[in-house]
Amino acid sequence: MIPIHHDVVNQLTVLARQGASPSRILHQLSELLPESHARKVSLIKYMRAAFGLTLEQASPIAGWAVETGGELSDSQLDELLAPSILSTRDQWDR
Repeated sequence: MIPIHHDVVNQLTVLARQGASPSRILHQLSELLPESHARKVSLIKYMRAAFGLTLEQASPIAGWAVETGGELSDSQLDELLAPSILSTRDQWDR
């Protein structure tokens, strides 16, 4: 089981409050996390913890995953993920 570090979750919400795109937040998160073969799972878990996303809402991250050269570009990921993050803003922007 991959532990969630709340200081990292807080950093993600700070980036979102500053207007960072989902892909920018994920690039930053990728730099914070150690190299791991479970990286996609970690990225999804952190984004779900930070923004109250469902697994379905966070699932485009698996198609993007930076370390594997996923099928989705940054802009495609932003189009898919930004509305979900904005829809939960009342949960994470306190």
